[in-house]
Amino acid sequence: DLDAYVFSYERGVAKPDPAVYQATCDALGVEAHEVLFVGDSRLCDLIGPRDFGMRSAWLDRRSGMTLIDVLRSVLD
Repeated sequence: DLDAYVFSYERGVAKPDPAVYQATCDALGVEAHEVLFVGDSRLCDLIGPRDFGMRSAWLDRRSGMTLIDVLRSVLD
């Protein structure tokens, strides 16, 4: 079950274009500072969202990191 989803190709833009992050906030009905954006691309999932005003975290799959690891580090 998802609260919302955004497909960048439907918007005609791609991450790290700020329009993708704004569309995500709009779909969820939240402000950027209320979002934790997690992903495995440094540019698109860490830097892009952070520059937009979201909290962001990088999932470094090459080092064996899991989503649980990322969430633990954010919550600590």
